[in-house]
Amino acid sequence: MFEIPECEVFFLNSKKVPTRKPIYKLFKDKTILVLGVGSPFNPIDTQMVKDWEKAYDDLKAAGEVDEIYVLVIASPATTDAWFKSMKIKKLKPIPDGNAAFALRLEGTFGLCSGTYVTRRWNRGENIGCWRTAWISEDAIVMKHWEEEWELAQDVRHNCDIDPYDEMKPDKMIVKLKSRNQKSRISEANASGNIDPAAPA
Repeated sequence: MFEIPECEVFFLNSKKVPTRKPIYKLFKDKTILVLGVGSPFNPIDTQMVKDWEKAYDDLKAAGEVDEIYVLVIASPATTDAWFKSMKIKKLKPIPDGNAAFALRLEGTFGLCSGTYVTRRWNRGENIGCWRTAWISEDAIVMKHWEEEWELAQDVRHNCDIDPYDEMKPDKMIVKLKSRNQKSRISEANASGNIDPAAPA
């Protein structure tokens, strides 16, 4: 567990002008689920965000979260254009254009074994998040999940694979429910076949 780092991120205001906002305020007094993506307009990331948008209500209920954000290392304008092209209405973007937020998550707290921000130059892209989901409660990161990679490669920079498996909504719903004791007890009561005290 660790506290959300303080930094400012640029969002587009109502006049489509980039405006600084303190990131900490997004998370304070709320339970937030965040999906980290590799690159805007990347076909796999586009499919992933669409999948999460479609499963939004189920993901939100499974994690008992107030909001679901998508962390994108891209400018506010690029992120806005990407979300509009996908017709996203429920998910909310965090356009981390200079990676100020993502790098703090990586460097200060070692999220994803210290390789949260990865170089994607072998794909003709810049840097991006390793595909990851994490949940925070009152600005405290409680748990994170990440895509697996070939351990033999040892590094995630310019990785030969571009995995999207563990972050699929059906798997994430199971992961979110497994950390939610209240949800597991409800399922146990409904089915009579689940031991809520059993390890997740």
